[in-house]
Amino acid sequence: MKKLLSHATVLAFFGIVTMLFVVSMFYPKHAVSMTENRNLAQRPVNDLTDLRALTENWADYVVDQFPFRERLLKVYSALELAQDKRLTRNTYITEDGWLMTRIYPVSEGERLTFVWAIDSAARNTEPDFVYAVLPQKNDMLSELAEPYVDNSVSVENKAALLTEMEKATEVKTLDVGGYLLETYSLKERMQMYYRTDFHWNSYGAFLAAQYIGEEMAATGLLDGVTLPTSEDFHWEELGEDHLYCGDLNRRLSYLLSMHENIPNYSLRDAAQVRYYRSVDDSVPVEREEIVGSGLAEDCLNYNGISTANLSYYRVVNPNARSAKHVLILKDSYQNPTIDYFTELFAEVAVIDPRYYSEPYSFSEILEQNDIDIVLLMYHQNNHSIELTDFFHGK
Repeated sequence: MKKLLSHATVLAFFGIVTMLFVVSMFYPKHAVSMTENRNLAQRPVNDLTDLRALTENWADYVVDQFPFRERLLKVYSALELAQDKRLTRNTYITEDGWLMTRIYPVSEGERLTFVWAIDSAARNTEPDFVYAVLPQKNDMLSELAEPYVDNSVSVENKAALLTEMEKATEVKTLDVGGYLLETYSLKERMQMYYRTDFHWNSYGAFLAAQYIGEEMAATGLLDGVTLPTSEDFHWEELGEDHLYCGDLNRRLSYLLSMHENIPNYSLRDAAQVRYYRSVDDSVPVEREEIVGSGLAEDCLNYNGISTANLSYYRVVNPNARSAKHVLILKDSYQNPTIDYFTELFAEVAVIDPRYYSEPYSFSEILEQNDIDIVLLMYHQNNHSIELTDFFHGK
């Protein structure tokens, strides 16, 4: 009887494996995992000169192209949530449903390389440099994060960065997170962030941009300019008519509530504002191609509300409060600040070095766009290798 049962178990196992193999032969292959927001491994080339690499590539391919993979990930996430797990799919879940991520320490070498690149660029070019160190969600909501995430890592990253930036005397460094933490209560700061996203919302980004403008004015970069206030923009609550597809909720297959507050602001008068996807005026585009490209969707996401992580774009406002031209080098945290800076500066050129592909070097961009101020906008744990390479012309 035991031998029969053993044979039946083995046959059942191989039957399931055979069935999955047959299904996988006809199951459509996918290039991207929407849940994990990454590219999936594709069928490898059979290069027999490196058997170890070939084996690893095939293993990655089999795992990434497993039949019904996205559905199985959703089932897995549902089971984890049903067990009240506080860490699943590399995402922390507070009891109130706030989603957080783990923060990793920045190495000293990485930090020194990053700071040296900024300092060198500032010393060897004409424009004024401002580095706005933007706050990360865990740091801004540390009271919520601390039971689940070791937030000291993020605090130490920022403290070490600010200490090093003191040596870059040609750069005005702004601790945006420090200002927001000192100025606003936890309850107020919670209104600045999406519950199920890595990022802040447009309200939090606006307050940060406003502070940056105030600091620029205080140091003489915007003499005589009347700074924009919230009353100078059109505000609306998009959460009344839309769901929100948060990037951390996506990791959990959108099993958490997608009902969130979605504050958004925009220019009151954009009729004279012109948008370009080129260094010169050769490629004009409509505003909706740059700002708010996803506002018509039922479920809004961070990039669709403001701007996506575009490689390069330029905004020209003949009615801006300042005649100066600014170049913004950024990560995704900068995205919802664009309308504030459009109201403030006559020309705003925006580069995301992660995707930059224009045939112009950093110095050539400064000359082409007649840049007066270089504004760096990176969250406190991002010591961008791409920015360093951009400064070096790589």
